[in-house]
Amino acid sequence: MTNKNEWSIKSVFTRFYHDAVQVMINPKAFYESMPTEKNQEAIFSFLIPTALIYSVAATFFAHDQQLVFLVSFFFNGSLMPFILAAMLYLIMLLMQSGIGYGLALGITVYANTAILFAWIPGMAPFSELFRYYLMGVGIVKVTGLNGWKAFFVVLAMGGMLLLLIYGLQMLISH
Repeated sequence: MTNKNEWSIKSVFTRFYHDAVQVMINPKAFYESMPTEKNQEAIFSFLIPTALIYSVAATFFAHDQQLVFLVSFFFNGSLMPFILAAMLYLIMLLMQSGIGYGLALGITVYANTAILFAWIPGMAPFSELFRYYLMGVGIVKVTGLNGWKAFFVVLAMGGMLLLLIYGLQMLISH
């Protein structure tokens, strides 16, 4: 007899597959049902397989230092949703929308589905645009903002990300 809350590798990947397909095929319906999900374990059990699949697939194109690339791709795939969620949370805090960081993290983690295609040569820019589209859909469905406000929130997140990258480049180069 197995417990319903028991986590196995098979159940994690089965749920991951189901959620990833739902996010890609019908993100509106997926995000409409997401706020009722109080289980943070589901978010993390989605994040880890996404980052693993992305990092292993992307490492196939690295000819030298594959372990370094594997680790860096995994960190990119698993940490970027936290950074984007912090940016989303700050913007939504300024807009006084009242969503918490956990909900912002859920939006960005499920939008991270787009990186499943980023490892394909030439697809990274398109997958990043798809990620921001998924975040926009999530913002509309979870927060109730209209499409234009969500577009400007996503645009502001992109600007904040560019400023963060520029600031880190300045720190590293000096």
